[in-house]
Amino acid sequence: MENYGEGLPVSGRSVPMSGNRVFRACKKYVTTAALHTMLACLCLSLTANAAQATRLEKSGNKKTTNPTEVTKNMDDYERRMSEEYNKYKPVNAARDAEADIASGTIKLFHLDVSEFPEPLVIDDDPKKLPPYTHVSIGGGCIDSLNSDDAAPEYRAAAQNALSYGISYNMVIARYYKLKEKPCPDRLPSSTLDFLDDPPDWNSVQVELHDIQPIFGGRDIWVSGTGIALVRSMRGREEIYRVALEQKDIERLIAAFLKNDFLSLTIPNQTAPPDHGRPGIVLINGSGQQHSLSSWAPPIPGGDREAIRRFQAVYRQLLRLETLARETTKPLHQGEYGDDKTWLKLLKKERNNLPRSTE
Repeated sequence: MENYGEGLPVSGRSVPMSGNRVFRACKKYVTTAALHTMLACLCLSLTANAAQATRLEKSGNKKTTNPTEVTKNMDDYERRMSEEYNKYKPVNAARDAEADIASGTIKLFHLDVSEFPEPLVIDDDPKKLPPYTHVSIGGGCIDSLNSDDAAPEYRAAAQNALSYGISYNMVIARYYKLKEKPCPDRLPSSTLDFLDDPPDWNSVQVELHDIQPIFGGRDIWVSGTGIALVRSMRGREEIYRVALEQKDIERLIAAFLKNDFLSLTIPNQTAPPDHGRPGIVLINGSGQQHSLSSWAPPIPGGDREAIRRFQAVYRQLLRLETLARETTKPLHQGEYGDDKTWLKLLKKERNNLPRSTE
């Protein structure tokens, strides 16, 4: 933690892992201004490479992943920072901020995963604040949070600190009457890159394919505009159309982001015939799709962390089936024969979706 006094940055910000050694070595021979220029160029180069990789993936050159690859273990930096980030209790953030305002010892939390740290929540000049203590979440553009290689435990700890920092800074912003950002701060993730900015989320679609021949199940389709179709199979076929509230859409997309759905890898495994295999498809505003499926119940030998994160998204979709059955009457009821009725209703809803301007 670094004291910024009147909000002016202190040179010599800690850079994690190998970058730290480069920083110390360079500091002996170059001026602070030159060093900042070198670091800025490094960040821009890394950002450009990441953007190029994203463009290649979006143009059809998909990244290949070894299905047997195991979850990455935390390195020393991630382990140390996870311990620090997990000390924050988001439920106490507002109370802590009020206490710090009263004692004149406020903090300002920043998301530090790019060239320069950005204050959370606040879209105003921090110099309007009294002296504060700067707190960073992340270690600059070379932090592993910028890649799919970040250990899940480290990403979860950073998300915990981010949740705390957002709640804390919100109290600070409102007390000192500072302008707030229109969109929430988020950790970088391949899923966020895939979905793009929140204004484009009304074109997002989500599908759940989860009908098992022996026991039935459900198919669910959700549009970012707030419409959901739910096909429930419990002996008979029932199809519901639900108008969701904005909070329901945000909750569903938040589950994809929090669990970084696009980074998950679940290997192919054989299973007994009584197992289901729910499949989830995420479609962005440009029509690009990412799909993933997992056996239910899970088969021993899989990546338990990836399965846990998949199930977190899966549960949010199951919640919509419960919502449909409890709040609406079915559009269609009958014996299950084929998919014609379901596909006809699905086509009708898709034809009403907003078209991408790209």
